[in-house]
Amino acid sequence: MKKFEEPEGKVRFLTPDEESRLVTAAKEPLRTIILVGIYTGLRILAEALTPRWENVDLAAGCLTVEAAYAKGKQTDTLPINQILVEALARLKKTPVNEWVFVSRSGQPCRSIRTAFENACRHAKLADVTPHTLRHTFASRLGMQGAGDRTLQALGRWKEPKMIRRYVHLSQEHLRDAVEKLAENPPADFAAPAREAKQGVAAKLNSASQMGP
Repeated sequence: MKKFEEPEGKVRFLTPDEESRLVTAAKEPLRTIILVGIYTGLRILAEALTPRWENVDLAAGCLTVEAAYAKGKQTDTLPINQILVEALARLKKTPVNEWVFVSRSGQPCRSIRTAFENACRHAKLADVTPHTLRHTFASRLGMQGAGDRTLQALGRWKEPKMIRRYVHLSQEHLRDAVEKLAENPPADFAAPAREAKQGVAAKLNSASQMGP
């Protein structure tokens, strides 16, 4: 299976609403392939289409990418969360052959391009590619507070500088971060404004009591 380099280009990651729309618009096995991209960060074309059932341990909650397919040319065993465990368990109920993801003909999936583009169109999503799923994985880890070492390990990057390329924080997350700075300020900066407002109110009250 051909390996693909990770593309440079425009930053794009999915919001939870966009993820829901995309997954809803996709049919199996694309639906679970999308979840694998979002929740493991596997490179879709080079890695996510390659697992056999022997590479999936649902009881232990892990998935193994063989060295032949991994970009780092080494076998990696990755943790998978409950969402993926349940999605893969549903697929495993009716396995067609040794491969996890197979086409209608029963052959291993080699490409998801047409199906993915159709799902994006039905979900009304623009500028989304399979690699957007990996961006989403890394960005969400960053927004949830994962440290650099955790990000590097889960993203399987050899150099820390790659973290800056793949971790993109949403504007909502950035706004929440700066708002937290205002929760316990070192001084009550609102006091002068509050005192001025109270002074005006006091004068108006005094004037009303004096009458015309």
